[in-house]
Amino acid sequence: MILVIVESPAKAKTINKYLGSNYKVLASMGHVRDLPAKSGSIQTHNNFEMIWKTNSARSKTINEIKKEVTRADKIILATDPDREGEAISWHLYELFNNKDKKNFERVVFNAVTKETVLTAIKEPRSIDIDLVEAYKARLSLDYLIGFTISPILWKKLPGAKSAGRVQSVALKIICQRESDIETFKSRRYWTINGDFRTIDNQEFTAYLHSRNGKKLEKFDISSEKEASNINESLLTCEYKISDINKSNSEKKPYPPFTTSTLQQEASKRLRFDPTRTMQIAQRLYEGIDNPHIEGGLITYMRTDGVQIEDNIIDNIRDKIKNDYGVNQLPNTKILYKTKSKNAQESHEAIRPTSFSNDPGKLKPYLSDEQFKLYELIWKRTIASQMKSAIFERTAISLITKDSNNIENIFRANFQVKTFPGFQVIYDDQKSEIDTDDVLPELETSITVNKDDIILCNKVSQTAHATEPPPRYNAASLIKTLEELGIGRPSTYASILSKLSERNYTQLDQRRISPTSNGRLVTAFLENYYPEYVQYDFTADLENKLDKISNGDFTRLSLLEEFWKNLDESTQKITDIERKEIINVINETLAPYIFDQDLENPRLCPECSDGTLTLLSFKDGSFVGCSNYPECKFQRDLSAKSTKSIQKEIIAIDPQTKENIILQSGRYGPYLELENIEIDGKPKRTSIPKNINIDNLDEKTAIQLISLPRLIGNHPDTKEEIVGAIGRYGPYLKHMNTYVNKIELDEIATIGLNRAVSLINEQAKKSSPNASNTILGKYPTTESDIILTSGRYGPYIKYNRKNYSIGKDYSIEDITLDNAIQIINSKDKKK
Repeated sequence: MILVIVESPAKAKTINKYLGSNYKVLASMGHVRDLPAKSGSIQTHNNFEMIWKTNSARSKTINEIKKEVTRADKIILATDPDREGEAISWHLYELFNNKDKKNFERVVFNAVTKETVLTAIKEPRSIDIDLVEAYKARLSLDYLIGFTISPILWKKLPGAKSAGRVQSVALKIICQRESDIETFKSRRYWTINGDFRTIDNQEFTAYLHSRNGKKLEKFDISSEKEASNINESLLTCEYKISDINKSNSEKKPYPPFTTSTLQQEASKRLRFDPTRTMQIAQRLYEGIDNPHIEGGLITYMRTDGVQIEDNIIDNIRDKIKNDYGVNQLPNTKILYKTKSKNAQESHEAIRPTSFSNDPGKLKPYLSDEQFKLYELIWKRTIASQMKSAIFERTAISLITKDSNNIENIFRANFQVKTFPGFQVIYDDQKSEIDTDDVLPELETSITVNKDDIILCNKVSQTAHATEPPPRYNAASLIKTLEELGIGRPSTYASILSKLSERNYTQLDQRRISPTSNGRLVTAFLENYYPEYVQYDFTADLENKLDKISNGDFTRLSLLEEFWKNLDESTQKITDIERKEIINVINETLAPYIFDQDLENPRLCPECSDGTLTLLSFKDGSFVGCSNYPECKFQRDLSAKSTKSIQKEIIAIDPQTKENIILQSGRYGPYLELENIEIDGKPKRTSIPKNINIDNLDEKTAIQLISLPRLIGNHPDTKEEIVGAIGRYGPYLKHMNTYVNKIELDEIATIGLNRAVSLINEQAKKSSPNASNTILGKYPTTESDIILTSGRYGPYIKYNRKNYSIGKDYSIEDITLDNAIQIINSKDKKK
């Protein structure tokens, strides 16, 4: 018998279909050995020896594998084709390569299809020790930082959870952006636009481009008075066409997906967070358990490469020719090269495994999320080998002399798509932030000739104000991390998750901002461990890890150099008094924690004698008085905490024209619509915990005050569907069904059809009859273990108790063994 070991049950089930009766496929359920999360797991004085421990949660799996290893004639390690997969194979080999000296082979494949798997089985190799060394080096670096800096944090900054090699750098990036936003000084400027029409009534808008032979720069019109004077001087002028410039431009197709670009596009287009994207991609890669689908649907989803194998490109080109016509096919193949720093190009780009699996054909057999992600990957892959989109651009200039005899030139740009190319299948989506102050190109054409007289309908002035840089969302943060060479595609999702789980960041309308704890930790690290949050330093470490994986550098060399500096820094910091550290952080975070608009930002408002400072307690930090405990004044870290909010007009409600006022009450901050009552009570809306009041803007206030809102009546039940806001954010409600995963932007504008769709989808998930599955019986009690789904997702029911399956599994992954492990681990904790 030949034993094949993979990571997951889903992958095992798919591969088992391809192999004969002489093979047995088992799943290791991930790593079988771990580095214990305790001091001493890495012996820094003994060549950084790593003390491994078998994973107790995998004990049953380990015993089963061990039994089959003794029976097997050969063991094939078929874990994923990356650094982590190589490490799992190495651990399996180390654990089960006993005195019997069994024959172990390593095989890799980047797609779970019959052809790919059978080919890989015929081409075994040995374990790549360089890759394993790189894995051990990465794990060692993370451990050394975590178990060296984190204890210092706990002592010096109570409430801080931990520091991490990559997560701390990502947190610094987020905090730096927040500081940029807070210190941003808006600057006003004006533009002049004209509404024009030709003699044959073609209407268009143009912007004032130059005056007196000089192009107008952004801030050249810097006052309303100046703008008004220019405007008035242009009202009665005669305009004519002075220049017509026609040109063609092309928009090239995008390369196929890498891990990071897939996460970015899924965030922007599908609103999937990176963790969810990777979970869905994992299922598509391993295979969907459905008789109508054979094998995995996409190639391996953790890759930096944009290249595709030559024979696969031939298949894509055939598909384009057959489905979209030969005119959409370039004369030659399009070859892509990876541009990101430190790219590991060992794997293909993410693509469908077979181009006969059209998304429409598979839709009935996929979940809604699986279909959307598969369709996105499919379209991007096909589009990557199509022709460019071609545009005809026309720029026209209008000249006139104003009442002051100054020459003025207006300009208008027109654009027409003359050939759609790849955009037939993969359309562009505009950026969420439009940073261009010039009028956008008009997506139309115009027929004019030089010296034509043009009629002016209106000239108007528009006031603008520069805006601060936007907060990062998941997509833009991942892009920044990749550009800086920080982290790797497989780690981006976990970086964002860890920052959120440790209460270092929070989400506000899909934008990431640091919490007070996050800013404290970053301020501490920037002052006392500056090297370890420097972008270049972290990117250089990643570069060295890549060199280790290629055999060009050694793990020991890297760790010796790294540990020497880290240990020296820690020894110095250990002797610094907490009071001194607090004073340094007071200065670093002064603009954030002390109100700079006050004459004396640090004067205690209660006793008028003490100085405001950071104070600590077991669970965190707060701002208090230096006379504490005699003076009891305290508030949250933010200078605009709920205890220091003054009544403030935030916006004007467009419906009622009344003021929307920010106030603070017994239960925290809230908004009130002035002079409006509902059922004899003021119209008020609480501000959810995930919205930072420091950055509460006009748009958000208007959206919040509009809730609750009646969206309409469900066509089946005739009962109301209401959009509302709660303590933890917006939600839809229909009878006893709630939809929580919805953004404020959407809840404020959602239509009835979309609301009905979301309600029906949630009702289906929550229906006991739809999702109750008996997995089997618990070994000792013979009681049923039931997999079901509720309002907050899937969970296990056993012995009158409910057990969350957590984030490590999706509902499709759960087997009886998994369920028993979850029950045992949770009962053990209790």
